[in-house]
Amino acid sequence: MKSPKHVQVPQAKQKGATAIEFSLVFALLFSTFWAVISYALPFFLYQVMNQATAETARYALRIDPTQSNAAIVALAQARLNQELDVLPPRFSRADTVIQTVNIQTIDTFRTLVVTLTYPGCSSTNQTACIAPAINLLGFSIPNLSSFSSTSRLRLEEL
Repeated sequence: MKSPKHVQVPQAKQKGATAIEFSLVFALLFSTFWAVISYALPFFLYQVMNQATAETARYALRIDPTQSNAAIVALAQARLNQELDVLPPRFSRADTVIQTVNIQTIDTFRTLVVTLTYPGCSSTNQTACIAPAINLLGFSIPNLSSFSSTSRLRLEEL
């Protein structure tokens, strides 16, 4: 029995194969890399937001609770801005992270409420996107919904 002969493909027919394979693999690797980076940045932002609201509430423990609401809010807002200084300028813009510091009455207590909100990144809200979205096969990377972080501190009973 004769062994089958291997067909040799001429080098001229193989010239573009490497470039085509590289472009397919590169597109897959780049989209994976982009997905990791574009989802890691919001996780970092969320952790900074949690830390900032918690530290602002802790700082408010040192404020004299007999001061006026406006004075307490101003001091807490200043501390919140200090806590958010760790963020790059793109992250700390007013349309990227929305800050709310106010005093509410909750269950007969004067309560300081510190809230940070990220409005999300969608096709209709591109200004708040931390990383530009890439549309790949009908999927948008990243496709982030809004998230927020809130800390509350009871100041005194009314």
